[in-house]
This record gives sequence, structure tokens and C-alpha cells, in this order.
Amino acid sequence: TVNKLNKKDKSLIIKAMRQSLNPKFIEVFIYGRVEKEGLIKLSNVATLNDAIEFSGGKLPLSGKIILGRIEGDGSVLKRTIKYKKSSKKGTKSNPYLMQGDIISIGSSSFNKVSAVINEVTSPISGLVNTILLFNVFND
Repeated sequence: TVNKLNKKDKSLIIKAMRQSLNPKFIEVFIYGRVEKEGLIKLSNVATLNDAIEFSGGKLPLSGKIILGRIEGDGSVLKRTIKYKKSSKKGTKSNPYLMQGDIISIGSSSFNKVSAVINEVTSPISGLVNTILLFNVFND
């Protein structure tokens, strides 16, 4: 039998992750406002910050970070994380990752507003540019 610990021991978690029963590497998918989106291969003791760094870092004006995970019982974990580059490994703001995790780096409110303005004004700016070009050739 295995006795239950009264207090969490992070060193045991790391030790278990490094055992030969677990693969040495995991694959996670990261997308959104990072330099390089896609499936990345990381150490089995990698954290959220490791994945963001491996992906080239967050782009300017990025928004919230969402970690998605399918738990062993089939339930889905969706957690919003406050990013801190200096967070210690295994903390709420820098959790250890698991095989198959999905990381979404969202857009900031400023980026969303800019995209809407661009979408609304692009037909008008195209028309204005066409008129200006027409006037240049008719002079």
C-alpha cells in the first residue's frame, strides 16, 4: 500500500515525471500571439513559460493566456493564467505542462479594436486610393 502525504511535495512530482515510465518529451500545441505557432516538443518537466519561450515569446499587446487540457477522466480543464515571466516552476502562473496541452495566447483589447477599425475602413480606403490613382493618371 501507498500512504497519502499530508502535504504536497513538489520534488516527488518532478521525480515521478522524470521516471522511465513517462516519456522524456511531451508535445503541446501553442497558438495565438506568439512568434511561432504550432506543435512543439518539450522536456517532460516543461512549464508554461518554457513553452512560450520555445515559441519565440509573446508578441506585443497580447492578451490573456488560456491553458486547455483533457484530464484522465475525460473532463476538460480550461484555465486562464496570469503570465509572469519570472514565475517559479509549478506555480499557478507557470504550471507544469502535460502531453497534449493546448496553450492559447489571446489578443489584447487594443488589437481587437484595431482589427475592427481596419475591417470597417478597408473598403473606404480602397475606394479613396482608387480615386487618387485615377486622378494621378488623368492629370
